[in-house]
Amino acid sequence: KVWGEKLANIGGIRSFVTNMWPQVKLPKVVEIGRNLFQFIFDCEKDIEMVLGRRPWIFDGQPLILLRWVAGLEEDEKALSRTFIWVQIWNLPLHWVTKEVGRKIGSIFSGVEEVIIPQSGGKDGKHMKILVEMDLSSPIPRGIMVNSSGGKRWIEFKYEKCPDFCFGCGLVGHSERNCNKKGRNLGGEPQFGNWLRASYPRSPSRRNRSGGESGTRDDGRSQSQVHKGGGSERHKLLLTYTEEFHRQVDPKQ
Repeated sequence: KVWGEKLANIGGIRSFVTNMWPQVKLPKVVEIGRNLFQFIFDCEKDIEMVLGRRPWIFDGQPLILLRWVAGLEEDEKALSRTFIWVQIWNLPLHWVTKEVGRKIGSIFSGVEEVIIPQSGGKDGKHMKILVEMDLSSPIPRGIMVNSSGGKRWIEFKYEKCPDFCFGCGLVGHSERNCNKKGRNLGGEPQFGNWLRASYPRSPSRRNRSGGESGTRDDGRSQSQVHKGGGSERHKLLLTYTEEFHRQVDPKQ
């Protein structure tokens, strides 16, 4: 399924398959509904290759690929979830562990993999998680966590990020047709290109760790940011203490 408002035609899908899956024998493509297609492969190996390299993006929209089962075309829940790589920024160095990655990733529908890059860049150390994301909810911008030094804003950036609305944060939805414009806090938008991994992090966003006062570098309170967009599930407040990390990894 191609998730989004833009119409995907079978010709475009066939061209996508030819260009993006050159390693496999081209599957038969059958259109079974609006933005809904069935791919019929000759061998299991090709299916595993295509599924193993998710996520796939078609024309800026997620291409949700699932193994076919009877009734799948009517399973709205299954067809509203996609895999995506999420970079996690603004972590204290001793929090850069796979255990913490899975705990932070628990605000998504599931965590498939956690990768800790061998070295950091000019923006510091981060880690990345492959998650299953519910596309019927706004894209999570990050989470607020408690640490021994106060509250800290943990920032998310998305690799191969599909198009999303800067007004409400929904993937596959355009701001032009959004009826939830103006969900800004203090005049500042809550969704924007900074959520893309390919977009440079601005200096003001590199230092969004709250202190004891709970005030951010941009002048807004942490509680204001915490309330900005997303479902209740996305507003999870996690508590990580020094004692917690000693339990997770006694060597730290």
